[in-house]
Amino acid sequence: MKKKIIVGSTILIILTAFGLMYRVGYIPIIGNIIAENKINAYATETYDVTEKIETNFDFYNGGGYSSGDGYLYDINTNLITDLNQYENAGTDTPYKQDYQKIISTLGKDIKFEDYYISYTVDADDFTRKFYKLTVYRLESTEDLTVEKSYENPAKIVMEFIDEMEIQYNFTAVSISYKDKNGDFNISYSSKEPLTYDLLLQKTIK
Repeated sequence: MKKKIIVGSTILIILTAFGLMYRVGYIPIIGNIIAENKINAYATETYDVTEKIETNFDFYNGGGYSSGDGYLYDINTNLITDLNQYENAGTDTPYKQDYQKIISTLGKDIKFEDYYISYTVDADDFTRKFYKLTVYRLESTEDLTVEKSYENPAKIVMEFIDEMEIQYNFTAVSISYKDKNGDFNISYSSKEPLTYDLLLQKTIK
């Protein structure tokens, strides 16, 4: 009986460990080989890189296989993040014109520190790009009801997107928003275009 309990506990521990590894996208040995092959293929085609890029699993930043050259591969989504393409939209082209337009559209009651545009790439089709909008320290001084405060972050994100001259395929967003009713956040990522209703569902106070 005792032996059966030990065997059962051991199996449970192993299954739990594999479940946790799957959630963070970690597959021992094989995962690193897959990540290196995907990243090297992308770097070669995009930047004509000839030297081999090595990767390690990144336990400290939410998982994924990362390199020291600005690449991150998520084995669960099969997406590559290229940090070499991470742009500060307030100072970098081609986003600077959009930045000034958005400030004008949002009005004097809404302020933000910066926003960034980055993208991930389908590791099997480098022409498929999924863009992420990150907005830092968005704040409103408007006199809003609690209901309107919940709606405002999603509304503002869609205004950001609508005012951009280039129509990016935004499928991910990270935004922190604050007004008199408190702090609100949206953090969401998928392969489908963002919509107001979806962002509203993902808003957390």
